[in-house]
Amino acid sequence: MMKIYSSLLLLGAVAQADAIINSGFSKGDTVTVWSSKMASPKTAVPYPYYHYDFCGKDEGFQTQPENLGQRLLGDDYESIGYPIKFMEDTECAAVCTKKYDFSNKKDHGKIKELTKAIKKSYMHHWLVDNLDVILSTIQGETYVPHSMGHPVGARQQNGDKHEDFIYNHIDFTFYYNDIESTVDQYLSQNTGKKFGIVGVNVGVKSQHSCAQPDYSKSIELNEKVRQLEIPYTYSVKFVPTSTKWASRWDAYLQVEDASIRWLSIAISMAIVVLLSGLVAMILFRTVYRDITRYNLASGESEDVIEEYGWKLLHGDVFRRPAHGMWLSVLVGSGVQMVTAVGIALCFAFLHIYSPTRRGSALTGAVTSFVLLGFPAGYTSARLYVSFGGERWKTNCLLTAFFCPGVAFVVFAALNIVAAVYGSSNAVPFTSILCLLAMWFLISVPLCFLGAYLGFKKSAIEFPMKANPIPRQIPFQSSCGGHISPMLLGGLVPFAAIFVELFFFLNSFWNHRLYFLPAFLFIVYAILLVISAQVSILTVYTQLCVEDYRWWWRSFIAAGSTAIYFAIYSYFYFFTTLKFVDPVSILMFTGFTVLCSLAIMIMCGSIGFLAGLWFVRTIYSSVKLE
Repeated sequence: MMKIYSSLLLLGAVAQADAIINSGFSKGDTVTVWSSKMASPKTAVPYPYYHYDFCGKDEGFQTQPENLGQRLLGDDYESIGYPIKFMEDTECAAVCTKKYDFSNKKDHGKIKELTKAIKKSYMHHWLVDNLDVILSTIQGETYVPHSMGHPVGARQQNGDKHEDFIYNHIDFTFYYNDIESTVDQYLSQNTGKKFGIVGVNVGVKSQHSCAQPDYSKSIELNEKVRQLEIPYTYSVKFVPTSTKWASRWDAYLQVEDASIRWLSIAISMAIVVLLSGLVAMILFRTVYRDITRYNLASGESEDVIEEYGWKLLHGDVFRRPAHGMWLSVLVGSGVQMVTAVGIALCFAFLHIYSPTRRGSALTGAVTSFVLLGFPAGYTSARLYVSFGGERWKTNCLLTAFFCPGVAFVVFAALNIVAAVYGSSNAVPFTSILCLLAMWFLISVPLCFLGAYLGFKKSAIEFPMKANPIPRQIPFQSSCGGHISPMLLGGLVPFAAIFVELFFFLNSFWNHRLYFLPAFLFIVYAILLVISAQVSILTVYTQLCVEDYRWWWRSFIAAGSTAIYFAIYSYFYFFTTLKFVDPVSILMFTGFTVLCSLAIMIMCGSIGFLAGLWFVRTIYSSVKLE
């Protein structure tokens, strides 16, 4: 185990070293500014930089090769025409001047697009040396770091009318380090580079020219004028700093509201301890005591002890469930998802996936899911055989295609909408072909192999055999039934994650960097543990009222966490997000549906397996003559 852990740590160190080697500058080197997307907090439809009429592509135009995760996230890295040289300050240099004639429909349309971008608060998301460019706002005579991304322009209310101003001047401030730390010396000796950029801030202005930098001379996108000129200019300032290259990500990875998050985790851990105590009490006090009394009386007269509660169900508790095919398929797919997410979080925790390699976490999660087709097929087949199923080919096909197929249909529908609107969220056709190839050529064969071996294995042995005639189930009133307990079961796992869920949704929909593997790993583990505990308690409660139909209910009790996730997501949508256009609502709904299905299947599978373990454990201890 230690060898595996050491190997993973070494892999993470190698990955970090690769990021070091591919960075660094010498005086006079070209500093390329990249744009990843144009995004807005008021819409879920981002656009590429050149969707709008900014300065065109220059002779040095470049694009970055993107991994699968970046393409799925809608990142489209393109260089933009700021000819910046390292350690060479520049005072108000021109990039280009755009001229518009409002009598020309094409020019009028370009200005209208810019006006819409300002109205919807679209933000530039730029990168330099793989660092996000941070907006700095003016306080007094200095710029103070404010947020990632900077706006296209500003809208001001003037009486009953509004005025739109475009930010056409950028003040770059580059922070670079000297060679002091071990990491920086390694960088210098192995690359020939002497300096590393450790931070990039920008300030924005709207001005007619560098000679008129005051805001009274801002450029208004006024359609009443016949002609308009927008000069795009920039200034550059390089500032030495003591910040080391290895620490340059610290400013981006600061934990927001850490005390609230740790308090939430502490409360969740308390819930885990409480539920563990309840499960232990059931196993070692109630169940163990009942089993002991039951076994002591098994060899004596039948009148010595009266059977009641869960013990009465020994002839029915392992009766095959209704729709066992679908239950086995969902559990098999759940095992695949749970393991894939767990591997991705472990690699992120070890920094094998990190923000220095954008999209690596999503790429790794997709790859892990594809490679885990084997345990999905194996688990589904073993369960299906144990349920007495014989249509093994159908079971295998459903496991390989149902859950991935549903996700792909939703994804494809959203992708078509994004492509119609020209959004950068539209995944390229080649990437879709790559996904399909991974699915059909890797995941499906592995699933079939796992299913084949699963069907070759003997069925799971149950300690009791089902009686030929099903036992009559006592009448359950609507208040005493199991629908409410099953649905309420998901509330406890959701309560353990909703605080971190808020921060995740906030980062995702506002296009902020989210990389907190420690928090995610802990919360994920708590979610799985509580899902298992809730399912065990639900199953035991049901057996005590002499209802042996626990198979699906163990799945639903934990899987109902997805219902609360969906409800909270829409609560967040209406109270926090500012989306108003139908496309954004559709995108949000599609994302919520996909996440809800994944949570239902993952939590439900863990709940089912925990319930199966619990029932086998308590009934295997009962002796019957």
